[in-house]
Amino acid sequence: MINTHTQALTAGQSMKILGARSLVLKKPDYPVTLTILGPQNTILGRAENVDKRFTFFAGFDERPMSFQIETASAQTIQAYSSNGQINIDDIEIANLTAPVERSLTVETAADVSCAAAGTTLVYAGHANAIEVLIENLSAEKLRIGDINTGDKRGKPLNPYSEAVIKTGGAIYVYNPAAAAIDVAITVLKV
Repeated sequence: MINTHTQALTAGQSMKILGARSLVLKKPDYPVTLTILGPQNTILGRAENVDKRFTFFAGFDERPMSFQIETASAQTIQAYSSNGQINIDDIEIANLTAPVERSLTVETAADVSCAAAGTTLVYAGHANAIEVLIENLSAEKLRIGDINTGDKRGKPLNPYSEAVIKTGGAIYVYNPAAAAIDVAITVLKV
């Protein structure tokens, strides 16, 4: 256990200090990003472009917290825990993954007719799909979901309303009406 930890980081690396309650970052050579992480790595606080001595507090409750320090440039980071010791086993060094630049496309199709009193495949799915917009073009309440969607199963879709489903998988619609009805499908792809 130590009070101060000095770590050389290469460009694009991060250092995570697990379980600390507060942290003082001594003046870094280049700007860094500091993030407080809570349970399941939820972001509780963030400071970007930090280039001077900086104190970061995780709060006063007893939830487990972590601090992540990210740098785009190679440098040596000195971090000091003002609330006690830093366990060397609680320090993780990782390479940052650059965000993927996405080019989004919108795909529209002809309206899909849903069979009377039955379940119809309205979208077969696609590996590049990220969202599917389904619009109910009828006065009937429909249900949407997987192949097992039926009268008492699936998400209700009210008349003349729409739903956005974040999936690349197949989508089915159950139509309780005595006649076929149409739905409109729009797909957002990467």
